[in-house]
Amino acid sequence: MKKTISFISVLLISQIAFGLNNLTHSNDTTITAKTDTVKANQHKKTTKIRLGRLFNVDIVNDGSDIVVHRSHRKEHYSDYTNISNNGTEKVYGRERYRKFYPHWSGICLGVNNYTGKNFEAMPQGSEYLQLNTNKSMEFSLNLWQVGIPIVKHRLGIVTGVGFNWNNYRFRNTEVRLHSDSTILYHSINPTDQTVKSKLTVCYLKVPLLLELQIPVSSSNKLYISAGVEGELKINSHTKIKTSDKNKHKDWNDFHLNTFTLKPMVRLGCGEFGIYGSYNLIPLFDKNAAPELYNYSIGVTFNF
Repeated sequence: MKKTISFISVLLISQIAFGLNNLTHSNDTTITAKTDTVKANQHKKTTKIRLGRLFNVDIVNDGSDIVVHRSHRKEHYSDYTNISNNGTEKVYGRERYRKFYPHWSGICLGVNNYTGKNFEAMPQGSEYLQLNTNKSMEFSLNLWQVGIPIVKHRLGIVTGVGFNWNNYRFRNTEVRLHSDSTILYHSINPTDQTVKSKLTVCYLKVPLLLELQIPVSSSNKLYISAGVEGELKINSHTKIKTSDKNKHKDWNDFHLNTFTLKPMVRLGCGEFGIYGSYNLIPLFDKNAAPELYNYSIGVTFNF
Protein backbone atom coordinates (compact mmCIF):
# COMPACT_ATOMS: atom_id res chain seq x y z
CA MET A 1 0.00 0.00 0.00
CA LYS A 2 2.81 2.42 0.95
CA LYS A 3 4.61 1.65 -2.31
CA THR A 4 1.41 2.39 -4.24
CA ILE A 5 0.96 5.72 -2.48
CA SER A 6 4.62 6.62 -3.07
CA PHE A 7 4.32 5.71 -6.77
CA ILE A 8 1.16 7.83 -7.17
CA SER A 9 2.83 10.74 -5.34
CA VAL A 10 5.91 10.60 -7.57
CA LEU A 11 3.77 10.31 -10.70
CA LEU A 12 1.67 13.32 -9.67
CA ILE A 13 4.75 15.37 -8.80
CA SER A 14 6.43 14.50 -12.09
CA GLN A 15 3.37 15.63 -14.03
CA ILE A 16 3.32 18.91 -12.09
CA ALA A 17 7.04 19.34 -12.72
CA PHE A 18 6.74 18.86 -16.51
CA GLY A 19 3.67 21.08 -16.60
CA LEU A 20 5.40 23.88 -14.73
CA ASN A 21 8.47 23.47 -16.93
CA ASN A 22 6.39 24.50 -19.94
CA LEU A 23 5.07 27.69 -18.31
CA THR A 24 6.47 30.93 -19.72
CA HIS A 25 5.93 33.62 -17.09
CA SER A 26 8.41 36.36 -16.26
CA ASN A 27 7.48 36.32 -12.55
CA ASP A 28 7.10 33.60 -9.95
CA THR A 29 3.87 31.59 -10.03
CA THR A 30 2.07 30.59 -6.81
CA ILE A 31 -1.00 28.31 -6.67
CA THR A 32 -2.74 27.70 -3.32
CA ALA A 33 -5.65 25.35 -2.55
CA LYS A 34 -6.59 25.03 1.13
CA THR A 35 -3.38 23.80 2.82
CA ASP A 36 -1.58 22.87 -0.44
CA THR A 37 0.73 25.36 -2.15
CA VAL A 38 2.71 25.21 -5.42
CA LYS A 39 5.30 27.93 -6.05
CA ALA A 40 7.32 28.01 -9.28
CA ASN A 41 10.41 30.20 -9.75
CA GLN A 42 11.05 30.55 -13.48
CA HIS A 43 14.51 32.08 -13.11
CA LYS A 44 15.91 29.44 -10.73
CA LYS A 45 13.98 26.62 -12.47
CA THR A 46 12.68 25.36 -9.13
CA THR A 47 9.22 24.45 -7.88
CA LYS A 48 8.31 24.22 -4.18
CA ILE A 49 5.20 22.29 -3.18
CA ARG A 50 3.66 22.15 0.29
CA LEU A 51 1.22 19.25 0.65
CA GLY A 52 -0.94 19.88 3.72
CA ARG A 53 0.89 20.02 7.02
CA LEU A 54 3.14 17.01 6.46
CA PHE A 55 5.05 17.14 3.16
CA ASN A 56 7.48 19.58 1.58
CA VAL A 57 8.46 18.87 -2.05
CA ASP A 58 11.26 20.61 -3.97
CA ILE A 59 11.51 20.08 -7.75
CA VAL A 60 14.64 21.22 -9.59
CA ASN A 61 14.93 21.17 -13.41
CA ASP A 62 18.56 21.55 -14.50
CA GLY A 63 17.73 21.33 -18.22
CA SER A 64 18.37 17.61 -18.63
CA ASP A 65 16.90 15.91 -15.57
CA ILE A 66 14.30 16.78 -12.97
CA VAL A 67 15.12 15.95 -9.35
CA VAL A 68 12.26 15.62 -6.87
CA HIS A 69 13.09 15.91 -3.16
CA ARG A 70 10.25 15.03 -0.81
CA SER A 71 10.50 15.45 2.98
CA HIS A 72 8.06 14.54 5.73
CA ARG A 73 8.02 17.20 8.45
CA LYS A 74 6.89 14.92 11.30
CA GLU A 75 8.16 11.44 10.43
CA HIS A 76 11.66 12.80 9.80
CA TYR A 77 12.62 11.30 6.47
CA SER A 78 13.31 12.48 2.94
CA ASP A 79 13.70 10.74 -0.40
CA TYR A 80 14.88 11.71 -3.87
CA THR A 81 13.50 10.83 -7.30
CA ASN A 82 15.41 11.58 -10.51
CA ILE A 83 13.19 11.97 -13.61
CA SER A 84 14.97 12.18 -16.95
CA ASN A 85 13.52 13.85 -20.02
CA ASN A 86 12.60 10.48 -21.54
CA GLY A 87 10.40 9.72 -18.53
CA THR A 88 12.73 7.23 -16.81
CA GLU A 89 12.50 7.43 -13.03
CA LYS A 90 15.13 6.46 -10.49
CA VAL A 91 14.24 6.51 -6.79
CA TYR A 92 17.14 6.88 -4.42
CA GLY A 93 17.17 5.31 -0.96
CA ARG A 94 15.24 6.99 1.82
CA GLU A 95 17.40 9.26 3.94
CA ARG A 96 16.61 9.43 7.66
CA TYR A 97 17.24 12.61 9.58
CA ARG A 98 16.38 13.79 13.05
CA LYS A 99 15.39 17.19 14.31
CA PHE A 100 14.49 18.47 17.74
CA TYR A 101 11.03 20.07 17.61
CA PRO A 102 10.09 21.76 20.93
CA HIS A 103 6.55 21.92 22.32
CA TRP A 104 6.25 25.48 23.63
CA SER A 105 4.71 27.68 20.92
CA GLY A 106 0.92 27.70 20.94
CA ILE A 107 -1.93 28.73 23.23
CA CYS A 108 -2.22 28.16 26.98
CA LEU A 109 -5.45 28.48 28.95
CA GLY A 110 -5.52 28.12 32.70
CA VAL A 111 -6.68 29.45 36.08
CA ASN A 112 -4.82 31.78 38.49
CA ASN A 113 -4.70 32.16 42.21
CA TYR A 114 -2.17 33.27 44.79
CA THR A 115 -0.95 32.30 48.24
CA GLY A 116 1.08 33.80 51.02
CA LYS A 117 4.82 33.28 51.35
CA ASN A 118 5.96 29.62 51.27
CA PHE A 119 2.45 28.49 50.24
CA GLU A 120 0.98 29.78 53.48
CA ALA A 121 -2.46 31.34 53.81
CA MET A 122 -2.98 34.85 52.50
CA PRO A 123 -1.66 37.41 55.01
CA GLN A 124 -3.98 39.24 57.34
CA GLY A 125 -5.45 42.36 55.80
CA SER A 126 -5.53 40.97 52.24
CA GLU A 127 -9.08 39.56 52.42
CA TYR A 128 -10.31 42.11 49.89
CA LEU A 129 -8.02 40.48 47.30
CA GLN A 130 -9.57 37.01 47.60
CA LEU A 131 -10.40 35.58 44.18
CA ASN A 132 -13.20 33.79 42.41
CA THR A 133 -10.79 31.13 41.13
CA ASN A 134 -13.18 29.63 38.57
CA LYS A 135 -13.28 32.97 36.75
CA SER A 136 -9.68 34.05 37.28
CA MET A 137 -8.22 33.00 33.96
CA GLU A 138 -4.75 32.99 32.44
CA PHE A 139 -4.28 33.20 28.67
CA SER A 140 -0.90 32.85 26.93
CA LEU A 141 0.04 33.28 23.31
CA ASN A 142 3.47 31.76 22.66
CA LEU A 143 4.38 33.11 19.24
CA TRP A 144 7.92 31.93 18.53
CA GLN A 145 10.13 29.11 19.76
CA VAL A 146 13.55 27.64 19.13
CA GLY A 147 14.93 24.27 20.18
CA ILE A 148 18.62 23.59 20.78
CA PRO A 149 19.29 19.82 20.75
CA ILE A 150 21.53 18.32 23.43
CA VAL A 151 20.97 14.59 22.80
CA LYS A 152 19.91 14.36 19.14
CA HIS A 153 16.11 14.59 18.86
CA ARG A 154 15.39 13.40 22.41
CA LEU A 155 16.65 16.14 24.74
CA GLY A 156 17.09 19.85 24.18
CA ILE A 157 16.86 23.41 25.47
CA VAL A 158 13.77 25.44 24.58
CA THR A 159 13.35 29.20 24.47
CA GLY A 160 11.11 31.67 22.65
CA VAL A 161 8.94 34.78 22.96
CA GLY A 162 5.28 35.12 23.92
CA PHE A 163 2.65 37.14 25.76
CA ASN A 164 0.73 36.34 28.92
CA TRP A 165 -2.50 37.81 30.32
CA ASN A 166 -3.47 37.16 33.96
CA ASN A 167 -7.03 38.01 34.99
CA TYR A 168 -7.73 38.15 38.73
CA ARG A 169 -11.49 38.15 39.34
CA PHE A 170 -12.25 39.34 42.86
CA ARG A 171 -14.69 37.38 44.99
CA ASN A 172 -16.15 40.60 46.37
CA THR A 173 -17.50 42.30 43.25
CA GLU A 174 -17.79 45.65 45.06
CA VAL A 175 -14.03 45.98 45.59
CA ARG A 176 -12.24 48.74 43.69
CA LEU A 177 -8.45 48.94 43.73
CA HIS A 178 -6.63 52.25 43.97
CA SER A 179 -3.02 53.23 44.38
CA ASP A 180 -1.00 56.30 45.16
CA SER A 181 2.74 56.83 45.39
CA THR A 182 3.11 54.77 48.55
CA ILE A 183 0.47 52.01 48.99
CA LEU A 184 -2.23 49.92 47.34
CA TYR A 185 -5.67 50.43 48.89
CA HIS A 186 -9.29 49.66 48.07
CA SER A 187 -12.77 51.03 48.41
CA ILE A 188 -16.24 49.47 48.56
CA ASN A 189 -19.36 51.25 47.34
CA PRO A 190 -22.47 49.01 47.56
CA THR A 191 -24.63 51.64 45.84
CA ASP A 192 -22.81 51.04 42.53
CA GLN A 193 -24.36 47.53 42.24
CA THR A 194 -21.25 46.10 40.61
CA VAL A 195 -21.40 42.58 39.19
CA LYS A 196 -17.73 42.19 38.25
CA SER A 197 -14.44 43.53 39.54
CA LYS A 198 -11.10 42.28 38.26
CA LEU A 199 -7.43 43.10 37.78
CA THR A 200 -5.71 42.27 34.46
CA VAL A 201 -1.94 42.21 33.90
CA CYS A 202 -0.17 41.73 30.56
CA TYR A 203 3.40 40.45 30.32
CA LEU A 204 6.05 39.78 27.68
CA LYS A 205 7.67 36.43 28.49
CA VAL A 206 10.72 34.37 27.59
CA PRO A 207 11.14 30.72 28.69
CA LEU A 208 14.25 28.68 29.38
CA LEU A 209 13.24 25.01 29.56
CA LEU A 210 14.86 21.59 29.33
CA GLU A 211 12.63 19.26 27.30
CA LEU A 212 12.71 15.47 27.07
CA GLN A 213 10.87 13.77 24.21
CA ILE A 214 9.82 10.10 23.95
CA PRO A 215 8.37 8.89 20.61
CA VAL A 216 5.02 7.10 20.97
CA SER A 217 4.10 6.98 17.25
CA SER A 218 5.46 8.05 13.88
CA SER A 219 4.06 11.57 14.26
CA ASN A 220 3.58 12.16 18.02
CA LYS A 221 5.92 12.35 20.98
CA LEU A 222 5.39 12.29 24.70
CA TYR A 223 7.23 15.27 26.15
CA ILE A 224 8.05 16.70 29.55
CA SER A 225 9.82 19.99 30.09
CA ALA A 226 10.89 21.94 33.15
CA GLY A 227 12.60 25.25 33.75
CA VAL A 228 11.68 28.89 34.25
CA GLU A 229 9.79 31.65 32.48
CA GLY A 230 10.81 35.26 32.97
CA GLU A 231 8.20 37.97 32.38
CA LEU A 232 8.26 41.74 31.91
CA LYS A 233 5.07 43.65 32.79
CA ILE A 234 3.70 45.65 29.85
CA ASN A 235 0.52 47.11 31.32
CA SER A 236 -2.19 46.57 33.94
CA HIS A 237 -5.73 47.76 34.58
CA THR A 238 -8.81 47.13 36.67
CA LYS A 239 -12.28 46.67 35.22
CA ILE A 240 -15.60 47.30 36.92
CA LYS A 241 -18.94 46.22 35.45
CA THR A 242 -22.24 47.33 36.98
CA SER A 243 -25.69 45.76 36.81
CA ASP A 244 -26.77 48.29 34.18
CA LYS A 245 -23.88 47.04 31.98
CA ASN A 246 -21.73 50.13 32.40
CA LYS A 247 -18.00 49.42 32.37
CA HIS A 248 -15.09 51.36 33.78
CA LYS A 249 -11.38 50.68 33.28
CA ASP A 250 -8.57 52.20 35.29
CA TRP A 251 -5.12 51.85 33.72
CA ASN A 252 -2.60 52.09 36.53
CA ASP A 253 0.46 50.42 38.02
CA PHE A 254 -1.22 49.26 41.27
CA HIS A 255 2.27 48.64 42.73
CA LEU A 256 2.65 45.44 40.71
CA ASN A 257 6.21 44.20 40.40
CA THR A 258 7.76 44.77 36.97
CA PHE A 259 9.27 41.28 36.66
CA THR A 260 8.22 37.72 37.42
CA LEU A 261 10.29 34.54 37.60
CA LYS A 262 8.23 31.37 37.36
CA PRO A 263 9.46 27.78 37.67
CA MET A 264 7.34 25.78 35.23
CA VAL A 265 6.56 22.17 34.32
CA ARG A 266 4.87 21.11 31.07
CA LEU A 267 3.72 17.61 30.12
CA GLY A 268 1.88 16.38 27.06
CA CYS A 269 1.70 14.37 23.88
CA GLY A 270 1.73 15.82 20.38
CA GLU A 271 -0.31 19.01 20.16
CA PHE A 272 -1.92 18.86 23.62
CA GLY A 273 -0.56 19.13 27.15
CA ILE A 274 -0.87 20.50 30.67
CA TYR A 275 1.28 22.93 32.63
CA GLY A 276 1.81 24.47 36.04
CA SER A 277 3.84 27.49 37.21
CA TYR A 278 4.57 29.39 40.43
CA ASN A 279 5.95 32.91 40.74
CA LEU A 280 9.03 33.29 42.97
CA ILE A 281 8.63 37.08 43.02
CA PRO A 282 5.65 38.65 44.85
CA LEU A 283 2.87 39.81 42.57
CA PHE A 284 2.80 43.22 44.29
CA ASP A 285 5.56 45.30 45.82
CA LYS A 286 5.57 43.87 49.34
CA ASN A 287 6.36 47.30 50.79
CA ALA A 288 3.17 48.76 49.30
CA ALA A 289 0.71 45.83 49.18
CA PRO A 290 0.08 42.38 50.68
CA GLU A 291 2.83 39.84 49.93
CA LEU A 292 1.19 37.39 47.53
CA TYR A 293 2.70 34.80 45.16
CA ASN A 294 0.64 33.86 42.11
CA TYR A 295 0.44 30.43 40.50
CA SER A 296 -1.32 28.97 37.45
CA ILE A 297 -2.35 25.57 36.11
CA GLY A 298 -3.94 24.81 32.76
CA VAL A 299 -3.86 23.17 29.36
CA THR A 300 -1.77 23.83 26.27
CA PHE A 301 -2.53 23.62 22.54
CA ASN A 302 0.79 23.48 20.70
CA PHE A 303 1.49 24.49 17.10
